[in-house]
Amino acid sequence: MLKSSALPARMEHAPDPSPEPPAGNSVRNKLGVRRWSLPVMLLLVAAALVVGWQIRRRLVLDNFGEVEAGIIYRSGQLTPAQLERLIKSRGIKTIIKTAIPELSLQDMAREQLICNRYNVRVVPLIMPGDGLGEYEQYDRAVELLMDERKLPALITCARGTHRTGAIVAAYRVRVQNWPVNRAMAEMENFRFNPYRSNRDHSGQHPLVEHLRGYFKTRTGYAE
Repeated sequence: MLKSSALPARMEHAPDPSPEPPAGNSVRNKLGVRRWSLPVMLLLVAAALVVGWQIRRRLVLDNFGEVEAGIIYRSGQLTPAQLERLIKSRGIKTIIKTAIPELSLQDMAREQLICNRYNVRVVPLIMPGDGLGEYEQYDRAVELLMDERKLPALITCARGTHRTGAIVAAYRVRVQNWPVNRAMAEMENFRFNPYRSNRDHSGQHPLVEHLRGYFKTRTGYAE
């Protein structure tokens, strides 16, 4: 017959049914989670940025501005949906297009259908990307902007900076009698950098001298 004291003694030394894993395994598990979570977080952040950019691209008109209240507007490249909203809300009759559209063939077709639907006249005055258009092109744009029958009008190019800015400056000086320096200073509000060339990223932008030459031939001064 067993003594009563034997049972407690055997239970006291019984192995733990659920032993804790060694400390090393726990550390490896934590490091593994951290190794995998960082790439996932980076992917999520990148996806969020892409989605945010696409939403902004659809809702915000690139480099948009009002040159003259209710009659003359300026912008960079618009999507077909943005263009249609602008035509409907501002009653655009004429689009002065100074760049080949940065659109897919499908979107270019949609843009043309929209202009046809609302009877909008598109006037192509294609210029180099740095805005160094022919003086006659600036003259033609100013003539269109002075014709009340063709207003409201939209001036547009790829970024709404150099080519569009040059035409707006020509209108400011020749029609609204702005000083040349004031008209060219306004260009900086629309991302134009007069101190950086598109060609070598240094020195004065060639559009500055080009416009001053234009104003001198057309108005007699280029201050």
